[in-house]
Amino acid sequence: MDRISVPELTGTNYFIWSLKMQAALSLKRLDSMTTQMKPEGLSEKDALEWEQKNSDAVAYIKLSLSDEQALQFAAENNAKILWDKIKSTFTGQTEDRKIDAGNELKNLQINSNELANDYVARARGIATKCHSLGLDVSPRELVYYTVRGLKGKFAKVRDILKTQRDKSIDEVLEILREEETSFNSPSSTRAEGRSADVFYSRKSKNSGMRLCYVCRRPNHVAKDCFYRNQKESTTTSQRRKVHRNNNSKERNTANPVFTASPNEESLCENIWILDSGASCHMAKDRVWFDKIFPERKDIYLAGKDSKIICKGFGTVKAKTVSTKYGNPLNITIENVSYVPQLRCNLLSVIGLMDKGYKIKSNNNCVLIYDKSNKLVTKAFKNNGRLELYFEPLYNSECYFSNPSSSN
Repeated sequence: MDRISVPELTGTNYFIWSLKMQAALSLKRLDSMTTQMKPEGLSEKDALEWEQKNSDAVAYIKLSLSDEQALQFAAENNAKILWDKIKSTFTGQTEDRKIDAGNELKNLQINSNELANDYVARARGIATKCHSLGLDVSPRELVYYTVRGLKGKFAKVRDILKTQRDKSIDEVLEILREEETSFNSPSSTRAEGRSADVFYSRKSKNSGMRLCYVCRRPNHVAKDCFYRNQKESTTTSQRRKVHRNNNSKERNTANPVFTASPNEESLCENIWILDSGASCHMAKDRVWFDKIFPERKDIYLAGKDSKIICKGFGTVKAKTVSTKYGNPLNITIENVSYVPQLRCNLLSVIGLMDKGYKIKSNNNCVLIYDKSNKLVTKAFKNNGRLELYFEPLYNSECYFSNPSSSN
């Protein structure tokens, strides 16, 4: 057909076939042959021209039929009658097909080992089939059913996307790709089951030497770093002093906050966990805060019938660690809850996204960018967690502030 591609007609693709066949006939100026019978009173020249066009249209239509269908309609030589017979043959069960297509979309689920690209392409294909059968599927409905069908390794992403109703299908696909990349990336581990990237920088291109992330010096790891241990002992003594001297009263409120992810082991005081399950940022020590505005709330632990108490909130100012990605930066984290019972500090993924920050997966770490696409910091994968190393800027005693007296 002069490089015009029209799919072969089957029992389920009539609407797509008819759309492409009409387009092909239109390019050949033959589309009127399927909608009009031969006019009466034509001159001999016009009659010959009409017969030629009719014969060409019939040929184009029959060439796109399967062998069985071509035999079924072999005796028909009028383009309009042939078109109408094909339509009546293959649209008799349109309503049933429409119902089946709608149910297929509603029951959409990702298969085990199915790639994110293939899953979203399958969802789009079902939506296209619904449109071809006359069943309208809005972009919001397509996103809803696609997200609802996620399971397995995408279950956590599904729970987050359910709270973000304004995402397009392209944005959902990009999020799934990043999550898929984080699962597929190889993890380099060292002794004691800890990721090497938490303790060392990457190898230099010119030598095999690794550097400590804390002091940037070779021949030792960060957990054994003298400078790090010295800082931790100093900040620990300061926190103990804060606990002894700070006896301010706190007001009670009944508003609960959902939800925190508890950890079963003690972590480094300066490590923050990037948590997709936390609804807000949380810190367990007052040393991070300039001021704490007292506010008592219940924080319910995910997967447990227990809760811990939030005793206030405030702004955290900290300094990132120098890496090959950039020099140390002073960062400000607003609306951080003070929760002394926490085992580790939590940085909420949802809280970052609400502020316009972008989170991108990169091998064994996650990069965090601000609104201007400037890299702020990175979180390393370690023992199933994403960890960030901050240093508090407030080294003096933190005190509770009276909200009524603040500006």
